[in-house]
Amino acid sequence: MTGAALSFTAQAPDKPRSSNAPSPDESGDGLSPSIESAAPHAESALEQVEKEVERIFEVAKLSVVQIKAIRQTAMPPLAVGTGFFVDAEGSILTSSQIVSDSNENDIQVIWNGRKYDARRVGFDPRTNLALLKIPAAGTPPLKWGDSDKIRMGSLVIGVGFPSSSGVCPEVGNVSSVDLGLLMKYFATSHIRTTVRVVDGQAGSPLLNSRGEVVGMIVAADTDSSHSYALPASAIKKIQPDLVKFHQPQYGFVGIGINEVTADEKGNPLPAPKV
Repeated sequence: MTGAALSFTAQAPDKPRSSNAPSPDESGDGLSPSIESAAPHAESALEQVEKEVERIFEVAKLSVVQIKAIRQTAMPPLAVGTGFFVDAEGSILTSSQIVSDSNENDIQVIWNGRKYDARRVGFDPRTNLALLKIPAAGTPPLKWGDSDKIRMGSLVIGVGFPSSSGVCPEVGNVSSVDLGLLMKYFATSHIRTTVRVVDGQAGSPLLNSRGEVVGMIVAADTDSSHSYALPASAIKKIQPDLVKFHQPQYGFVGIGINEVTADEKGNPLPAPKV
Protein backbone atom coordinates (compact mmCIF):
# COMPACT_ATOMS: atom_id res chain seq x y z
CA MET A 1 0.00 0.00 0.00
CA THR A 2 2.25 2.75 -1.29
CA GLY A 3 2.12 6.21 0.28
CA ALA A 4 0.18 5.18 3.43
CA ALA A 5 0.67 7.41 6.49
CA LEU A 6 0.73 4.48 8.92
CA SER A 7 3.14 1.54 8.87
CA PHE A 8 1.10 -1.29 7.40
CA THR A 9 2.05 -3.99 4.88
CA ALA A 10 -0.27 -5.51 2.26
CA GLN A 11 -1.02 -9.23 2.42
CA ALA A 12 0.14 -10.91 -0.81
CA PRO A 13 -2.80 -12.83 -2.33
CA ASP A 14 -0.72 -15.77 -3.66
CA LYS A 15 1.26 -16.33 -0.40
CA PRO A 16 -0.08 -19.22 1.63
CA ARG A 17 -1.36 -18.27 5.02
CA SER A 18 -0.99 -20.18 8.24
CA SER A 19 -4.10 -21.93 9.38
CA ASN A 20 -3.96 -19.73 12.48
CA ALA A 21 -3.69 -16.47 10.54
CA PRO A 22 -6.87 -14.40 10.31
CA SER A 23 -8.65 -14.26 6.97
CA PRO A 24 -9.21 -10.93 5.24
CA ASP A 25 -12.77 -11.00 6.51
CA GLU A 26 -11.56 -11.51 10.08
CA SER A 27 -9.00 -8.72 9.95
CA GLY A 28 -11.44 -6.36 8.30
CA ASP A 29 -9.39 -4.94 5.42
CA GLY A 30 -6.79 -7.56 4.67
CA LEU A 31 -4.06 -5.48 6.30
CA SER A 32 -2.05 -6.62 9.32
CA PRO A 33 -0.36 -3.99 11.54
CA SER A 34 3.41 -4.23 11.75
CA ILE A 35 3.27 -3.26 15.47
CA GLU A 36 1.32 -5.79 17.49
CA SER A 37 0.84 -3.77 20.72
CA ALA A 38 0.65 -0.09 21.55
CA ALA A 39 3.55 1.66 23.31
CA PRO A 40 3.27 1.76 27.13
CA HIS A 41 1.56 4.83 28.58
CA ALA A 42 4.12 7.48 29.55
CA GLU A 43 3.76 8.96 33.05
CA SER A 44 2.50 12.51 33.17
CA ALA A 45 4.34 15.17 35.17
CA LEU A 46 1.59 15.11 37.80
CA GLU A 47 1.86 11.34 38.17
CA GLN A 48 5.59 11.70 38.74
CA VAL A 49 5.00 14.38 41.38
CA GLU A 50 2.39 12.17 43.04
CA LYS A 51 4.82 9.27 43.31
CA GLU A 52 7.56 11.52 44.66
CA VAL A 53 5.25 12.93 47.36
CA GLU A 54 4.33 9.37 48.35
CA ARG A 55 8.01 8.42 48.56
CA ILE A 56 8.91 11.46 50.67
CA PHE A 57 5.99 10.81 53.02
CA GLU A 58 6.81 7.12 53.50
CA VAL A 59 10.33 8.06 54.62
CA ALA A 60 9.44 11.13 56.68
CA LYS A 61 6.58 9.58 58.66
CA LEU A 62 9.08 7.32 60.46
CA SER A 63 10.58 10.44 62.07
CA VAL A 64 7.31 12.19 62.99
CA VAL A 65 5.62 11.72 66.38
CA GLN A 66 2.36 12.65 68.04
CA ILE A 67 2.50 14.65 71.27
CA LYS A 68 -0.13 14.86 74.01
CA ALA A 69 0.18 17.15 77.01
CA ILE A 70 -2.06 17.95 79.99
CA ARG A 71 -2.27 21.70 80.50
CA GLN A 72 -2.33 23.35 83.91
CA THR A 73 -4.30 26.52 83.12
CA ALA A 74 -4.91 26.86 79.38
CA MET A 75 -7.94 25.40 77.64
CA PRO A 76 -8.68 22.83 76.40
CA PRO A 77 -6.97 20.80 79.15
CA LEU A 78 -5.49 18.30 76.67
CA ALA A 79 -3.17 19.67 73.99
CA VAL A 80 -2.39 17.50 70.98
CA GLY A 81 0.31 18.26 68.44
CA THR A 82 3.08 16.92 66.23
CA GLY A 83 6.86 16.78 66.53
CA PHE A 84 9.85 15.33 64.72
CA PHE A 85 13.22 13.82 65.62
CA VAL A 86 16.35 15.92 65.12
CA ASP A 87 18.93 13.37 66.30
CA ALA A 88 19.35 9.67 67.06
CA GLU A 89 19.12 10.19 70.83
CA GLY A 90 15.41 10.95 71.11
CA SER A 91 15.44 14.76 70.76
CA ILE A 92 12.19 16.16 69.34
CA LEU A 93 11.25 19.61 68.10
CA THR A 94 7.64 20.71 68.44
CA SER A 95 5.40 23.71 69.06
CA SER A 96 5.81 25.51 72.37
CA GLN A 97 2.06 26.04 72.63
CA ILE A 98 1.58 22.28 73.01
CA VAL A 99 3.89 21.73 76.00
CA SER A 100 4.73 25.06 77.68
CA ASP A 101 1.80 24.91 80.15
CA SER A 102 2.41 21.31 81.24
CA ASN A 103 4.29 19.67 84.08
CA GLU A 104 7.26 17.46 83.27
CA ASN A 105 5.33 14.25 83.91
CA ASP A 106 2.31 15.33 81.86
CA ILE A 107 3.90 15.19 78.38
CA GLN A 108 3.57 12.01 76.35
CA VAL A 109 5.05 11.13 72.96
CA ILE A 110 3.56 8.41 70.74
CA TRP A 111 6.02 6.98 68.25
CA ASN A 112 6.13 3.70 66.36
CA GLY A 113 3.14 2.37 68.28
CA ARG A 114 4.70 3.04 71.71
CA LYS A 115 4.12 5.72 74.34
CA TYR A 116 7.01 7.57 76.00
CA ASP A 117 7.13 10.05 78.86
CA ALA A 118 8.92 13.10 77.51
CA ARG A 119 11.24 15.54 79.27
CA ARG A 120 10.92 19.18 78.32
CA VAL A 121 14.45 20.41 77.61
CA GLY A 122 13.53 24.00 76.83
CA PHE A 123 11.00 26.19 75.06
CA ASP A 124 10.50 29.66 73.64
CA PRO A 125 6.93 31.04 73.54
CA ARG A 126 8.15 33.96 71.45
CA THR A 127 8.97 31.80 68.42
CA ASN A 128 6.66 28.92 69.44
CA LEU A 129 9.50 26.40 69.54
CA ALA A 130 10.09 23.65 72.11
CA LEU A 131 12.61 20.84 72.51
CA LEU A 132 11.66 17.51 74.11
CA LYS A 133 13.59 14.33 74.78
CA ILE A 134 12.41 10.74 75.18
CA PRO A 135 14.37 7.74 76.50
CA ALA A 136 14.86 6.05 73.13
CA ALA A 137 17.97 5.31 71.08
CA GLY A 138 18.29 5.04 67.33
CA THR A 139 15.54 7.52 66.58
CA PRO A 140 15.58 8.50 62.87
CA PRO A 141 16.20 12.26 62.47
CA LEU A 142 14.94 14.23 59.52
CA LYS A 143 17.55 16.00 57.40
CA TRP A 144 17.79 19.78 57.39
CA GLY A 145 17.27 21.73 54.19
CA ASP A 146 18.17 25.30 53.28
CA SER A 147 15.17 27.51 54.03
CA ASP A 148 16.95 30.45 52.38
CA LYS A 149 16.50 28.71 49.01
CA ILE A 150 12.71 28.53 49.34
CA ARG A 151 10.93 30.68 46.76
CA MET A 152 7.33 31.66 46.09
CA GLY A 153 5.63 28.75 44.37
CA SER A 154 8.00 26.12 45.80
CA LEU A 155 6.27 22.82 46.56
CA VAL A 156 6.24 21.98 50.27
CA ILE A 157 4.86 19.06 52.28
CA GLY A 158 3.64 19.13 55.86
CA VAL A 159 3.63 15.81 57.73
CA GLY A 160 1.58 15.64 60.91
CA PHE A 161 -1.29 14.19 62.94
CA PRO A 162 -4.56 16.04 62.19
CA SER A 163 -6.94 15.87 65.16
CA SER A 164 -7.07 12.24 66.30
CA SER A 165 -6.20 10.77 62.90
CA GLY A 166 -3.04 8.97 61.89
CA VAL A 167 -0.04 10.66 60.35
CA CYS A 168 -0.65 12.04 56.86
CA PRO A 169 0.89 14.44 54.33
CA GLU A 170 -0.48 17.85 53.36
CA VAL A 171 0.84 19.28 50.10
CA GLY A 172 0.93 22.97 49.21
CA ASN A 173 3.03 25.80 47.87
CA VAL A 174 4.96 28.69 49.36
CA SER A 175 2.87 31.85 48.98
CA SER A 176 5.23 34.26 50.75
CA VAL A 177 8.80 34.17 52.00
CA ASP A 178 10.56 36.26 54.62
CA LEU A 179 7.14 37.19 55.98
CA GLY A 180 7.19 39.39 59.09
CA LEU A 181 4.34 37.63 60.90
CA LEU A 182 3.32 39.79 63.85
CA MET A 183 6.80 41.22 64.25
CA LYS A 184 5.65 42.88 67.46
CA TYR A 185 5.67 39.45 69.06
CA PHE A 186 7.93 37.29 66.90
CA ALA A 187 11.68 37.61 66.66
CA THR A 188 12.03 36.24 63.14
CA SER A 189 10.37 36.04 59.75
CA HIS A 190 8.09 33.19 58.69
CA ILE A 191 7.20 31.20 55.58
CA ARG A 192 3.55 31.36 54.54
CA THR A 193 2.20 28.32 52.68
CA THR A 194 -1.04 26.95 51.28
CA VAL A 195 -0.58 23.78 53.35
CA ARG A 196 -3.88 23.42 55.23
CA VAL A 197 -3.54 22.47 58.88
CA VAL A 198 -6.02 21.72 61.66
CA ASP A 199 -5.78 20.93 65.36
CA GLY A 200 -3.06 18.40 66.03
CA GLN A 201 -0.70 19.56 63.29
CA ALA A 202 1.11 22.34 65.15
CA GLY A 203 4.77 21.35 65.25
CA SER A 204 4.65 19.48 61.93
CA PRO A 205 7.84 19.56 59.87
CA LEU A 206 7.62 21.43 56.59
CA LEU A 207 9.56 19.54 53.91
CA ASN A 208 10.89 20.62 50.54
CA SER A 209 10.76 18.55 47.35
CA ARG A 210 13.81 16.58 48.54
CA GLY A 211 12.22 15.58 51.84
CA GLU A 212 14.38 17.98 53.87
CA VAL A 213 13.11 20.15 56.73
CA VAL A 214 12.85 23.79 55.71
CA GLY A 215 10.58 24.85 58.56
CA MET A 216 8.15 23.90 61.30
CA ILE A 217 4.45 24.79 61.19
CA VAL A 218 3.64 27.05 64.15
CA ALA A 219 0.46 28.92 63.17
CA ALA A 220 -2.46 29.02 60.74
CA ASP A 221 -5.19 31.39 59.59
CA THR A 222 -8.52 30.99 61.36
CA ASP A 223 -10.01 29.48 58.19
CA SER A 224 -6.96 27.19 57.76
CA SER A 225 -6.39 28.58 54.25
CA HIS A 226 -2.75 29.37 55.02
CA SER A 227 -0.19 28.08 57.49
CA TYR A 228 2.96 29.73 58.80
CA ALA A 229 6.27 27.99 59.36
CA LEU A 230 9.29 28.99 61.41
CA PRO A 231 12.22 28.74 58.95
CA ALA A 232 14.86 26.06 59.47
CA SER A 233 17.54 28.76 59.60
CA ALA A 234 15.88 30.26 62.70
CA ILE A 235 15.26 26.86 64.32
CA LYS A 236 18.92 25.88 64.02
CA LYS A 237 19.96 29.10 65.75
CA ILE A 238 17.54 28.65 68.66
CA GLN A 239 17.94 24.91 69.26
CA PRO A 240 21.48 25.07 70.77
CA ASP A 241 20.25 27.67 73.30
CA LEU A 242 17.36 25.42 74.30
CA VAL A 243 19.85 22.62 74.97
CA LYS A 244 22.32 24.77 76.93
CA PHE A 245 20.17 27.42 78.61
CA HIS A 246 16.64 25.92 78.27
CA GLN A 247 15.58 29.18 76.58
CA PRO A 248 16.95 31.34 73.75
CA GLN A 249 19.51 34.02 74.49
CA TYR A 250 18.30 37.14 72.73
CA GLY A 251 20.61 40.11 72.30
CA PHE A 252 19.82 43.43 73.94
CA VAL A 253 21.15 46.96 74.17
CA GLY A 254 21.65 48.52 77.61
CA ILE A 255 20.95 52.24 77.97
CA GLY A 256 21.76 54.31 81.06
CA ILE A 257 19.80 57.51 81.72
CA ASN A 258 21.05 60.39 83.87
CA GLU A 259 19.36 63.67 84.65
CA VAL A 260 21.16 66.61 83.03
CA THR A 261 21.35 69.85 85.00
CA ALA A 262 21.35 73.30 83.45
CA ASP A 263 25.11 73.63 83.99
CA GLU A 264 25.81 70.33 82.23
CA LYS A 265 23.82 71.07 79.09
CA GLY A 266 26.09 71.13 76.07
CA ASN A 267 28.93 69.43 77.95
CA PRO A 268 29.75 65.74 77.47
CA LEU A 269 28.88 63.49 80.40
CA PRO A 270 31.50 61.07 81.72
CA ALA A 271 30.78 57.51 80.66
CA PRO A 272 30.07 55.16 83.58
CA LYS A 273 32.66 52.49 84.22
CA VAL A 274 31.67 48.92 83.43
